[in-house]
Amino acid sequence: DRVTAIYPLTVLGSLEVQQGNWEKGEAMLTQGVALVQMSGSTLAIDWAALEYAHLARYRGDYADAEELYRASLASARAKGHQYGITEVLRFLGLLAIAQGDHAKARLLLLEALAICRQRGDVRSLVHCFSALAALPDETPKHVFAIHLLSAVSAQMATHELGLAPLDRTLFEQTSVDLRRHINA
Repeated sequence: DRVTAIYPLTVLGSLEVQQGNWEKGEAMLTQGVALVQMSGSTLAIDWAALEYAHLARYRGDYADAEELYRASLASARAKGHQYGITEVLRFLGLLAIAQGDHAKARLLLLEALAICRQRGDVRSLVHCFSALAALPDETPKHVFAIHLLSAVSAQMATHELGLAPLDRTLFEQTSVDLRRHINA
């Protein structure tokens, strides 16, 4: 159908954005979104809006990203789409981390984590743990973050899961920071 034919353009735009090719990704997203809007598929429109939110977050346009994420969250909640709710809460948590608002990030990520557990969604659970590990850890020798990173690494290997490039960068930087604190 027409909607299925539109997805490759939006997916390619999304991949370009995740790899830091923002201008090329935005151009592809814009073309894809125009086609998506003509299709009338609300799911596709919601997904495209979420991709624009990612683009804004990656660029550091945090106010725009939050506005777009909040709109996506409202849409997912209105539709009762639990996976969508989980993902957007996680993205809002990552945004809060980028903004340095760790208390807000923790609340958002824990809410997402609760939904993941309830649904048995291992993939989203792993992504939430990865984001939680990036938060400041006040436990002795950072044992909480170490356990989270270990669990994330094990689950990623077991389930062959990956992280988006910029999220992977956060995961890797968290690992480096923890090693530095432990070895200090």
